[in-house]
Amino acid sequence: MTQPAKAPRDWDAVERDYRAGAGSVNDLARRYNIPDRTIRSRAQTLRWTRPDTPIPDPRIRRERDIKRLSRLRDTLSIKARTLVETAQSVREIADAASAVERLGRITARLMDLERRNEPPAPQGGDTALAHLLKKARDRTDAQKSDPER
Repeated sequence: MTQPAKAPRDWDAVERDYRAGAGSVNDLARRYNIPDRTIRSRAQTLRWTRPDTPIPDPRIRRERDIKRLSRLRDTLSIKARTLVETAQSVREIADAASAVERLGRITARLMDLERRNEPPAPQGGDTALAHLLKKARDRTDAQKSDPER
């Protein structure tokens, strides 16, 4: 059995009403018979703005990103250290290496954000990160060469 063809959606009209603030997203969804989540998703993807949407201050967003990435880095650092120290199987070692690599990407992004308008941050974490990554790789190599371990 075939599905009935969907009626074409008038996205130009939806965008026009969305940008004009002609009702809530739920109102637009009912008016155009489109799920509200679809409208929200499309608006976010295509960066539609509404008249009542405040323009965010880039400094506030940057500070928020730094705080979020700092917390994530700290959490992931603990997780990576624990995984590297307690890994027994090849899978656990691979997970540890993955966590350490992700930690490296987050740290690089954080350092980039901090470096934009401030003097360079101390880079003591790079040495610890490199040490953790080397330790995880050494354990992976040892595990592969000695499967009984």
